Amino acid sequence: MKRILLLILLLSLVAYACGAGSAANPEDPGAANQPTTQPTSNPPTDTPTPLPPTPARAPTDTPTVTPTPTDAPTPEPQVSLEQVYRFQGRLLPQTTGSQISEGNFVAEGGPVYTVAFSPDGALFVMGGRGDPDDDFDEQAGRLYDTVFLFDLTTGIQLWQLNPAKQGSKVIFDLVFHPTEPYLFGAYQDRSVLNWDLENGERENIFQDHRGSANAVAISPDGTLLAAAIADTVRLWSGVRGWAYGRPNPTLTLTLLDEESRAPFYDLAFSPDGTMLAAGTDTYIVFWNPVNGQELKVLNTGGIEIAFSPDGKYLAAASVSSLAIWDLENDTQMSVISLAANSLDYSPDGEMLALTDGADIILWDIAGNRELTRTSAHTDPIHVIRFSHDGQYLATGSEDTTAIVWKIIK
Repeated sequence: MKRILLLILLLSLVAYACGAGSAANPEDPGAANQPTTQPTSNPPTDTPTPLPPTPARAPTDTPTVTPTPTDAPTPEPQVSLEQVYRFQGRLLPQTTGSQISEGNFVAEGGPVYTVAFSPDGALFVMGGRGDPDDDFDEQAGRLYDTVFLFDLTTGIQLWQLNPAKQGSKVIFDLVFHPTEPYLFGAYQDRSVLNWDLENGERENIFQDHRGSANAVAISPDGTLLAAAIADTVRLWSGVRGWAYGRPNPTLTLTLLDEESRAPFYDLAFSPDGTMLAAGTDTYIVFWNPVNGQELKVLNTGGIEIAFSPDGKYLAAASVSSLAIWDLENDTQMSVISLAANSLDYSPDGEMLALTDGADIILWDIAGNRELTRTSAHTDPIHVIRFSHDGQYLATGSEDTTAIVWKIIK
C-alpha cells in the first residue's frame, strides 16, 4: 500500500513538472498565422492610469468661424457728461475792453445763440440776445447784444465785449482766430465785428444792407474770414493780420442758379481749407475759397453743417432730419430722424454732438446709434460745440445759460 501511494505521488510530481514547462515556453507552432499585435492587458487596479488626450472634434455640418476684429462684438461704450460750469452773462461794473462800466447796475443776459472755445482751451465765449427791457443803460453799457468772455481755469467772467454801435441787436455766431488773439462775430444788423482780445478793442469789419449776418467761419490756416449774409457769402483775406480799416470783401459768393437762391444759415471750411460750404434750408453749396469757383451743390437742407475731421464727410441738419454725406461720391451714408438745432463733430471723428430740444445727444457714427442723452437745460438748446481737444462740450440755451461739460469715457 505504501508503494502504491509513493508511486501515485511520484506520477503527480512528474505531471506537474511537465505542465509548468509547457506554460513557460513562448513558442507556439500556430503563432506564425496570428496577428503580431497582442491586446494590452489591463493594468493592476492599484496603478493610476493617465487620462488619454482629448480627441479633436469632428467637423460638423455648420463650420465654426473664428471672429475677426471686425466680426467681434463691440463692447458698449461708456460715455457720459459731467457739468463743469453753468455761465450766465451779466453786465457788471468792471473794465469792458477799452470801455469802463461804472455804477452798480447788474442785469441778466438773454437766450444764448452762440458759444465757442479758444483754440488753447483757456477761454470760453457766449453771446445771443439780451432782454429788450434792458436794451441800454448809460452807466453799464449794452446788454442786448453783449458778448461775455470767461476764464475756463477759474470760471470767472473776464470781459463783456460790446458791439461797436447801438442797435446791433442779436449776435448769431462767434469764432476765435486759430492762431491770433482775435474774436469774430456775426450780428443780426448785418454787421461783422472783430475784437482784439489783448485789449478788448473792437472793429466793425463790414456791414451789408442785404440782410442778417447769420454765421462766420475762419479757414484752418487763419488767412480767410467768411461771413454768411442773406443769400451771399463774403470772404476777406488777411495779409498782415486782421487790423482792418473796413476792408472790402475779397470775394462775394452766391449760388449760380439765381432763381433758387435762399438765405445762408451756416458756414464751414473743410479741414484742409480747399472747400467752403454754406447751407440753406434746402441746399448746400461748395466753393473753392481762393478763386470763388462753385464746385457742387447738394440737394439737402443745411441749416447747421460740419465737416468731419478728415474732410471726407459732411453732417447737415435740416428742419426734420440730420444726414451724413460721403463727399467723394455725394451719397448719404446715414440719416437720423431728428430735427437738431445744432451739431458738431468730435475732434477724433468718432462722435456727433446733437441737440434735441433741451437734450444733448452724443451719437456713435460707426455704430449709427445714440451713445448717451443728457439734459440740464430747462428750454431748447440753440448751439452745441466741442472743445478743440475733445475733452469738453458746451451748450447754449433759450434758458439764458451756457453749460460747459466734461466728457467722461
